[in-house]
Amino acid sequence: MLLLYWTNSSVDKEKQSGSIPVLTYHGISVNSDQYRGNDHIALQQDLDLIHSLGKRIIPLAMIADWVSGRIPNDAATDGVGLSFDDGSWFDFYDLDHPLWGKQRSMLNILRDFGQQAKVSVHATSFVIASPDARNILDKTCMIGEGWWTDDWWAEASTSGLMAIGNHSWDHRHPTLPEYQHAKGGFEQVDDYQQNFRQIVGAQHYIAKVISRGGAKLFAYPFGQYSDYTRQKFLPKHGVHSGLQGAFTTAGRPAQRSDDPWAIPRLVFGEHWDSSAGLREILTASEG
Repeated sequence: MLLLYWTNSSVDKEKQSGSIPVLTYHGISVNSDQYRGNDHIALQQDLDLIHSLGKRIIPLAMIADWVSGRIPNDAATDGVGLSFDDGSWFDFYDLDHPLWGKQRSMLNILRDFGQQAKVSVHATSFVIASPDARNILDKTCMIGEGWWTDDWWAEASTSGLMAIGNHSWDHRHPTLPEYQHAKGGFEQVDDYQQNFRQIVGAQHYIAKVISRGGAKLFAYPFGQYSDYTRQKFLPKHGVHSGLQGAFTTAGRPAQRSDDPWAIPRLVFGEHWDSSAGLREILTASEG
């Protein structure tokens, strides 16, 4: 698959139209019944704020196209992107949390908001591909109830509300046995073999599960990456496997001039933890 890009000079000649915040949530982050400490409650309230400010939710694939110059500069005006990391059941199913009660899923929060506000809404759930890794992470990062399967990916990808993105083969997560004594994180994935396993291997598995072409976008685990992954592997082998862009957690809105293989995101709890904090981010990104 060959993707064509406008030249940098053509992008530079365009009038800039502000920046686009890409907001990131973790469905498994349920540590209270208040905004701060519960990503589900935060998403519900943040959607209302985004709408009240006259912003619109746009798909992450559109943001990758905007950064890459594949769509006109003003096509993403007033846009805000949404992403969910790790791909547990909390992204798709309503679940009874043992401490904090029933949690509306991220997808159902999107559905509720879209129906109430009568607007289009869309997010990308970046999933961990390896079934074995997810089985272990279900026990080490959640409570071992089997809430980290891939049985929902296909339905989510046809919902019109959620795309499935690539969050690597196994996240190189430190609680997995093979990484418990390893130094560093995903930035250690710095050669062809490791990148092929973590990125292309995940692409193949996701495509098999959702049966509709695989993921279009990649999100670096913990926002970490090697120069080799960003500058060499993804621009060549990522494109050939169907990827159109990759996202970091750099903590600022995306700019038209950003590298499409290092598009920044902001993470709830790290880059904002209140409605006032998000309002500041959203208003600062205007024109």
